[in-house]
Amino acid sequence: EHSESGKVDEKKWEAFAKCLAYVSGEYHHPDAFQRLDARLKELDREHNLNGHRLLYLATPPEVYPVVIEQLNQAGMAIPPGNRGCALSSKNRMAATWNLRGS
Repeated sequence: EHSESGKVDEKKWEAFAKCLAYVSGEYHHPDAFQRLDARLKELDREHNLNGHRLLYLATPPEVYPVVIEQLNQAGMAIPPGNRGCALSSKNRMAATWNLRGS
């Protein structure tokens, strides 16, 4: 009904929806990110995702640095390294990190 690209294929949606998960936790608690990593790995195995993930973190900009560090500490992030771009804010830095697949 609300799709901009037309009618949704119900079978594809059902297959996609089976892979959805919710993990709650506090930004400053490392165990929350360890649980998130474990759940993502579990979903990866269950659905043969081969590390192909879409991860949505509902975070306000002021906690980006904390979340990035927690993702890094949990082994879930790949630092931007030398990508040839000047990063003038932590918000831009947040957008340059990639999450590791399995």
